[in-house]
Amino acid sequence: PKQKSTHITDHDKEMAKKQLKIEKLSAREMKEQEVWAQEKLVKSGSCPQGWGWERYTAPAGYEKYNGYRCGGSPPELNLSHVHMITDELLAEGKCGYYQLSHETNWWTGPHY
Repeated sequence: PKQKSTHITDHDKEMAKKQLKIEKLSAREMKEQEVWAQEKLVKSGSCPQGWGWERYTAPAGYEKYNGYRCGGSPPELNLSHVHMITDELLAEGKCGYYQLSHETNWWTGPHY
């Protein structure tokens, strides 16, 4: 995408790099990273429904989908985790997200 990254401060750029290796961070670094990530997720507005974000670790072989999924919808809508931001998209800082297709039951995107 042509839009510029929202990571303009040195701190954001450093944290974005760490996001790509989040699984290898120490417990202390992981906690700091999670605070930064949640702040960026909230500011990005990437979940079109406005739901919160939960850390997600994909099954073996699908690690490129590690990141965050939206907290899901109210139970009466019978939808869950319909939006996802991978660690790569979060590090990119361009507000991209994946959306779950109910037709294929797989992620489409990224959408910007």
